Amino acid sequence: MHSLFVSALFFQTIFIFPTSYAANCKPRAISLPFKSNVLVNRAQARGVSWQIGSPNAQTIALFPSASYNDTYLYGATGLCATNVTLEKCTTFRGGLFNGAQSESDTVGASIKHPYDDATASWTTDKVVLQDSADKSIDLGSHEFGLRAGTSHEYVNKGELGLGKNSTFLSALSSGQKIASSTYSFFWGTDAAISDNPRNGSLTLGGYDQALVGDAKNTTTKFTRNNWRCREGMIVELTGLALQSEGGGTQNIMDETETMQACVVPTLSSVLTLPTQYWNKTADLMGAKLSPLNGGFSGALFYHLASVRPNTATFNGNLSITINKALTITIPNKQLIFDEPYIAPNGLIMRNKDWKNIPIVRYTDLDQNMPRLGGMFLSSAYLMVNHDKDEFTISGVQETPAAQKLVGIDTTNSCIANVEGGTTAVPEPSTPASHSSSDSKALSGGAIAGIVVGILALIALIAGIAFLAWRRRKIPANVQYKAELAASHDGVALVENDRARVVEKYGYSVSELYAGQRTGELPGHASEYVVELDGRSKPAEAPVYGAERDFLMTERR
Repeated sequence: MHSLFVSALFFQTIFIFPTSYAANCKPRAISLPFKSNVLVNRAQARGVSWQIGSPNAQTIALFPSASYNDTYLYGATGLCATNVTLEKCTTFRGGLFNGAQSESDTVGASIKHPYDDATASWTTDKVVLQDSADKSIDLGSHEFGLRAGTSHEYVNKGELGLGKNSTFLSALSSGQKIASSTYSFFWGTDAAISDNPRNGSLTLGGYDQALVGDAKNTTTKFTRNNWRCREGMIVELTGLALQSEGGGTQNIMDETETMQACVVPTLSSVLTLPTQYWNKTADLMGAKLSPLNGGFSGALFYHLASVRPNTATFNGNLSITINKALTITIPNKQLIFDEPYIAPNGLIMRNKDWKNIPIVRYTDLDQNMPRLGGMFLSSAYLMVNHDKDEFTISGVQETPAAQKLVGIDTTNSCIANVEGGTTAVPEPSTPASHSSSDSKALSGGAIAGIVVGILALIALIAGIAFLAWRRRKIPANVQYKAELAASHDGVALVENDRARVVEKYGYSVSELYAGQRTGELPGHASEYVVELDGRSKPAEAPVYGAERDFLMTERR
């Protein structure tokens, strides 16, 4: 059952009673930033940060998984192809955990946990979280899996399990960090696609009232028996339209048409749609697919629509209506953007020669269903309550505000503002003003300051020289972009094969056991695994071990 104003979850009460209404109410909640994290290769990867191991903690960036109960990440090899640099692989996977470098690491068995259907080598180690106020939260020794085989190409990073029987949520509850099996997620705006990024957040045990304000919302019961949506979060798409800059509306779906869609927060896309709806969207936008790689983007945001820049001129927005109750608008800046890629040194760059539209298209109607991905949650807010077996989607406030955590106490059936849960928004810095009399003469302190400044300048020049020497062996961005441009012109890399790659379910497919071999790639595929930038349009960009074999089997 759907409701315009949330009735059974937790919004309705908090709008009326913003503080505790029960004497014994003991809500607890924490909020973790979903943002760019600096990895060991000094590049950045977006996700929820785990600091793992001791004495020197290793940073791993994870995507929140609504289907997994356990947490899975990648080990020291990253399961990357041999001709992919370690730096690039590290960024692609959101960090690589090396148990040999942790004194607190305990290795367990290599088994498959039945519900997750994922084979991994189980490891227990110290885990520390950093909340949105930059305070450390010690999770203690926590078990997680190091993948024995890759997931699928649509989710390239490790995944933080938040399913109904989540071991992570259980650990937080046992440690009295949260008081309910609830979480809320906001994707934010990725620095990979925008010069004005916005941090997202994963709130555990409640939600952030500052993000939702008085926005409309809709609540839906979980659907646990649909094999095409293991997340269990199915909504009805009751409207899909393009809003022109002048205010006109062009419908992608007929006004009487509806489609079921699965909410999959781990996907780096806004929508996954049958090809017929993509075709209509492209026609209305005037967008033309790139001639290579089947019109798909590279591996960082895998399989998004890649279009020619001169046809990416649509200036309007995309509106998505859910359950006939809530319309979410995807602004133009998140609808069309330069294609991001990972350079050999691990840094995420943008390729202005191709534009991406965050829509994935598919033709296998029996095996797939429409999906709302993580980028949809740049303009919407997801709130999950496993205790009541329901979830809510709300609009979000466009202007960032100070965080205001609301905790949920399931035991006492109450909600309340969390003590100390408000984090102040830093004020913008203002240049200091100086009176004219301050510059009339140099004092002894000013002279000393000049000397210090000169010494700092010398140190800076020396540092720049050192970095230039250190990076001599890493190709310059301009150099390899020129090389890729040459390979891009007039070379169609197995375009037909790429068009037939089928996304399975929107969550990780069944894992391939380590060492399992199901097929061989044609010789040309590995030739183009070097770049992820979408300009060279790699045949498999990148293709990783068993994942590569799986795809080849599917194509056959």
